[in-house]
This record gives sequence, C-alpha cells and structure tokens, in this order.
Amino acid sequence: MAAAKQALRVVSYEVQRWSNMDALIHTLTRLRPDILCLQECCQKRGPEALQKVADACGLESVHFFGHTLDGLYGNAILTKSTSTFVQEMFLGGGSVIRGHHVQRGALLVEVGSLRVCCTHLDHRRTSDVFRRAGWCGSSTICMVTPRPWCSRATSIA
Repeated sequence: MAAAKQALRVVSYEVQRWSNMDALIHTLTRLRPDILCLQECCQKRGPEALQKVADACGLESVHFFGHTLDGLYGNAILTKSTSTFVQEMFLGGGSVIRGHHVQRGALLVEVGSLRVCCTHLDHRRTSDVFRRAGWCGSSTICMVTPRPWCSRATSIA
C-alpha cells in the first residue's frame, strides 16, 4: 500500500523586529506551521523571542543567522521536526539605514530530505542568486520577501 501524502505547512513572516509579540504569536499559532521562516529578527530587542515563538507554535528546532548589525539581526528558520543547519550565506545588495549598512543574508537548513532557505532581499532576481549558489533543486523551498516591508513568499525550484 502506498504511503499517504501529508501536507506540509510552510509559513514565511516578517516580524518587523518583534514590534508586536502578542499579535505575532496569535497569528503564527493559528497558522500552525511545520516550517516557519522569519525575517527581520532582532536579537537585541528580544533575545528570547525566537524560543518564545517556537514554544508557542510547538516547533522543535530553531536556527538563526545574524547577518548584520554585529550578528544581532537576521533571518530564522524554525521547524516542527528535527532539522539540521546547512549553510549561511552573505548576499550582495543591502541598504543603508541610519548610517548602518544592512547586509543581506540567507539561511539554509535541512528537514529530512527537504532543504529550506530563508532570506529577506531588496532585489528581484532572487532565483538567480540561489541557482548560482547551487541551492535550488527539486527538494528546495526558498522563502523570500523580495522587497522591504513586503511579506509575500515566493517558492522557486
């Protein structure tokens, strides 16, 4: 007998530096993610915030890549099942905010045979970046917010 297919809930969310933690947790718990990709995580404002979100959503593994502001600001991937860290990648582009260069970065983890990539970019040729890096394949999900302040997710393969 063939194994039954299961749906996998993948959610991408820009947390805007934990601006409203109660509303964020309320929203994310209702979405019931199996894999949660977060952008704009500020560890300076809420060093315990990632674990608080993981606990509220029943997520087991937490991975964070602080790619800017002295390693305190970046992207995270939280997963319901055990996941392993694969790679952090600094990307070109970025912006200058209040005199600070905001370096763009991407985080890649494996969940079983699936690879998941999370980033927050300020350019539109996202798929080219990941293809050149060899990250995209038939079992890769790339969650991207293509422009600042946009929470749209794009899946590329």
